[in-house]
Amino acid sequence: MATRSCVIIKVRPEDIGKMFKFDTNKLPEGVKLDEWLFKDLDGKVWNDERGDERSEQVELKEVYIGIYCHNDGYIKGGVGDSLKAKFNDYETARNLIVGGFCSAIEDDRVRHYANRGKPEQKWIYDKWDGVKPIQGKTQKEVYERIDCQHIYLFDEARGGWLHKEIGWSKSGFKPY
Repeated sequence: MATRSCVIIKVRPEDIGKMFKFDTNKLPEGVKLDEWLFKDLDGKVWNDERGDERSEQVELKEVYIGIYCHNDGYIKGGVGDSLKAKFNDYETARNLIVGGFCSAIEDDRVRHYANRGKPEQKWIYDKWDGVKPIQGKTQKEVYERIDCQHIYLFDEARGGWLHKEIGWSKSGFKPY
């Protein structure tokens, strides 16, 4: 289900100015970079090879960096539970984020848009400039640039993953 979310981390001060690249070998145990199956406009079915990773290096320039996730953004049985179960430390969360916008973040798979399609078939929104992480001085600066219903923030100083639902509450981030 398309319940959109924004996944943000608060960057460690020592990481500011450094370059990071998504690494499939740093995915949590049991989590894979999943394949994409599509039909072209002419009806031809094609399959992108699983693990064909095309994200680019990201220089961490700001205090917050985040991505859009299209599916299952709610907590129970969705992105929230998967983040807590599998992406529950800073390095793992950072690796997920530098891979760019996602279609899905689940307990057993991740689908980054940078991995969708063959290079000659890439739609404009699947090019790196359209799916790379968004950075900002505040978490609000990041999530206001991403159309989402749920916001997840990984902040080590506040104990890990926090959640905020857009439109339902004026309260801030809370543990879940």
